[in-house]
Amino acid sequence: MTSPRRRSGWTPNLKFVIVCGLAMVLCVMVWFNLAFVGSSARSMSLDASHLRHADPTPPPHRRIIVLIANYRDTLRCSETLDSIFKQAEHPERVAVSLYDQLYLHEGEQRCFDAYCAKVGETNCRRSERLRRNDTIDADNATGPTKGRYETEKGIDLSIDTFALAVDSHTVFIKHWDKEIISQWDSIENPKAIITVYPDTAANMPPEGVFHTDMTLMCHAKIQTADKDTMIQYSAAIKIPAPTKPRLMSQFAGGFNFGTATSALEVRNDPFTPYLFHGEEYSKAARLFTHGYDMYIPTKDICFHWYEPRKVMWEKDWGARWVIQQDSRRRIRHVLGLPTSTNEFMKDELDKFGLGTKRTMAQFIEFSSINPLAPYDNADDYQFDNCHELQYIFCRRVAMSPPRRRSGWTLNLKFVIVLGLSMVVGVMLFLNLSFVGMDTRAPVAKAHLRNADPTQSPHRRIIVLIANYRDTLRCSETLDSIFTQAEHPERVAVSLFDQLYLHEGEERCFDVYCAKVGEANCRRSERLRRNGTIDADQATGPTMGRYETEKGIDLSIDTFALAVDSHTLFIKHWDTEVISQWDSIGNSKAIITVYPDATTNMPPEGQFRQRVTLMCHAKIETEDKDSMIQYSASITVPAPTKPRLMSQFAGGFNFGTATSALEVRNDPHTPYLFHGEEYSKAARLFTHGYDMYIPTKDIVFHWYEPRKVMWEKDWGARWVIQQNSKRRIRKVLGLPTSSEEHFSEDIEKFSLGTKRTMAQFIEFSSINPAAPYDNANDYQFDNCHELQYVPYIE
Repeated sequence: MTSPRRRSGWTPNLKFVIVCGLAMVLCVMVWFNLAFVGSSARSMSLDASHLRHADPTPPPHRRIIVLIANYRDTLRCSETLDSIFKQAEHPERVAVSLYDQLYLHEGEQRCFDAYCAKVGETNCRRSERLRRNDTIDADNATGPTKGRYETEKGIDLSIDTFALAVDSHTVFIKHWDKEIISQWDSIENPKAIITVYPDTAANMPPEGVFHTDMTLMCHAKIQTADKDTMIQYSAAIKIPAPTKPRLMSQFAGGFNFGTATSALEVRNDPFTPYLFHGEEYSKAARLFTHGYDMYIPTKDICFHWYEPRKVMWEKDWGARWVIQQDSRRRIRHVLGLPTSTNEFMKDELDKFGLGTKRTMAQFIEFSSINPLAPYDNADDYQFDNCHELQYIFCRRVAMSPPRRRSGWTLNLKFVIVLGLSMVVGVMLFLNLSFVGMDTRAPVAKAHLRNADPTQSPHRRIIVLIANYRDTLRCSETLDSIFTQAEHPERVAVSLFDQLYLHEGEERCFDVYCAKVGEANCRRSERLRRNGTIDADQATGPTMGRYETEKGIDLSIDTFALAVDSHTLFIKHWDTEVISQWDSIGNSKAIITVYPDATTNMPPEGQFRQRVTLMCHAKIETEDKDSMIQYSASITVPAPTKPRLMSQFAGGFNFGTATSALEVRNDPHTPYLFHGEEYSKAARLFTHGYDMYIPTKDIVFHWYEPRKVMWEKDWGARWVIQQNSKRRIRKVLGLPTSSEEHFSEDIEKFSLGTKRTMAQFIEFSSINPAAPYDNANDYQFDNCHELQYVPYIE
């Protein structure tokens, strides 16, 4: 225990400087050699460099999400959905994201509702097929770019491989899903976009027959004579069907297929209202400069109903035309073109700009369209690009071949340099270790992993609510969320309604809108996602909460708050819960607890001196597959800072949006009503997350009788529940009475690797292998102050 002799601080520092200098010199030498070797390799393979091969072992069950914006076209839209699922070879791998723009007050129906009415609620499989469905009044619709942008919010990169955008009046060929993936694979370019104006449905051949020609988009014109004119694409032409998808310079908004990543990297620009020409040219330019390439298919995948339909320029077009001019100027500004004035919408311009892989000048040359050319009296063939196109390399490819030198000399030199670098690296490591010995931070503070110090002041919250036949209270919950928030514009909700629609039960958000008025409920801003299923198909809280998590968008949301559908919020709850979370100084903090009853809710601005704490639990039953059941919470003096806790409340938990997606509710545990919270706590803990109670009440809970799913067919459902219990025990590493359990995606809902289950058992003071104790609610007691359990990142 004697203290080591101290050395002079000057000697290690001098040695450190010398070593760093040598390391830098050697690194430069290595860099020059690597650069030379790399340039030689590129010079030999330049001709094939655009064939950026996709994963050589793509997953066999790649999924497609179909994006459809429906403007008062529900009949055709419902037929489109029917065609999508009926004609797919694998409809179970297809989902849709819809954006309905309707006159609900005139009785116009949502697209998916009409589809379900057409094929039957059971056959339409709403919960599986409908990923997202937003609805606004058609008077608030602002055109195709906004509509398509909203559909993109349904994309989930953890599920979807591809995204297909189509118009709401489209008919598909047999096995369209397999065919389009096969064509995309044949291109061998992971940045390929298959797109074209579809042929008319009147030309659709009999099943199994394909045309020998194909449509190609290759003509365009300057739309108008004014200074803010757009590029307007002309009608497609027919060419012999290519044997492999053919490179094209234009983009069709009504039919385009690529990776789900591409749809989120180059999104439709929602800040271009009432723009009906120019948006496709702009999207083509943005895709091209981001490194994407457009191709026509080898055969028709779908056909389009070209017929009169409702359009939004039928109403108030004079006023809307003025707004459209701002949109045109925004497009021109993004493309680097001159504008008549600087008056245009500048919101989030950086998110909808050109890419850096290629230049706009390259796109102008590639597309044979000069956006600065004069108006040519509406000549549809002003620009012609119908010849075979040559691939344009991205900037990262060296175009000039360097001189070749002997590979042997380079390799020998490279090996010598690497060896010297490794020696110097070891010396550097030892010196750094010595210098750092006396300055290491105490382990006790390791858990204070501060959140990003440059956090945006406008952090957003998405509130997740699963509603099981509780619409009245749910609508009150929504009203409380938005009325009581200090910044309701930074809050959105993701809902999962489980209802008896045939009995007239209404969706939560619809009733909220009826309560406050359609204009005041701000459906398009506040409702991120709204899944709906028949209550008979509901399988419990884990599935319901899992479905709400699909509404999380990490490009928008900072935090996620899960609450029950019968919750009341305090004034300025949003700033309060964020402030409390910030005070912890732990980016993996989860604020969670069983809320107190609404009957104990104090007057506005007053806070109680005590808060609830969850710290008791018990073995639920005496069978071999028993669960851990949490007991009622107790009250403790309100802490000055959120207090560490070992339990988790499914009905109130707040953390980063990332945490909600990293440790998701397990949908493969049907009819599980105890044990799911203990399991989630264990999974969070082993993934490095920590649970805390708040310093003051954020929400209050309506504890009252309500509809529950064990009122019906519980005998059969109880049997299913036993499989869920065994799955939970399997995940936690506990013994089970048999191997019969749901094994789907079990690795996605397992323990983490930051801490162990043994550490969690000790931390929580709950032994899941203990015997049943005659329903003793206090079998396990963990009400003392807890100590943080550190782990190595």
